[in-house]
Amino acid sequence: MLKILIIDDHPIFRQGLKLILDELAPLHIYEASNSEESINILKNNLIDLVTLDINLPGQDGVQLFNILKKEFPKIKVIVVSMYNSEIIKNEFFKNGAAGFISKDEVSDILLSSVKAILNGKSLFTFDETLPYEQDVDDKLQNYFLLSESEKAVFKLLAEGNNTKQIAIILNKSYKTIHNQKISIFRKMNIVNSIDLLKIAVKLNLLDL
Repeated sequence: MLKILIIDDHPIFRQGLKLILDELAPLHIYEASNSEESINILKNNLIDLVTLDINLPGQDGVQLFNILKKEFPKIKVIVVSMYNSEIIKNEFFKNGAAGFISKDEVSDILLSSVKAILNGKSLFTFDETLPYEQDVDDKLQNYFLLSESEKAVFKLLAEGNNTKQIAIILNKSYKTIHNQKISIFRKMNIVNSIDLLKIAVKLNLLDL
């Protein structure tokens, strides 16, 4: 029997995926809304394929994906996300995901995509020649390319802390935090603190 784990923090969306995947019967579908639930299911069941959202509470989908590839390397992973950046797609492709599907097109291609992947095919189609994204919504997607320590610095910056204050909070040197800030702005193509704040709000990183 085919076993699929759907990882998404929106119950209604998970239900939608289940209805689409039901055509693959016989199968058993597991559901998880965060990283902790996902890992618990994976440790106790022989899962064949995972659909993974990027924006999850706690550990995000990129962090969880890295755990999956390290601890469960044989499981096929399809990223199903509202974020459709070519840069994000390329990162998942390079790191071993089986495919990437935008939530906008999931109802049309999920079933055929799962069948293709189970038959050993890759789903990645992207154009690496596309220009670097400029607007806030696109820059937001690059947040998921940051390291865990950079994400911590990003959040503290968005909360209004300066570099010296962050160094004290995180018990790191000023130079380390300064270099991480530069790295964050470069990776995300952020030009000012307003961009950073808008992104943090859209990601629900701030208690407003």
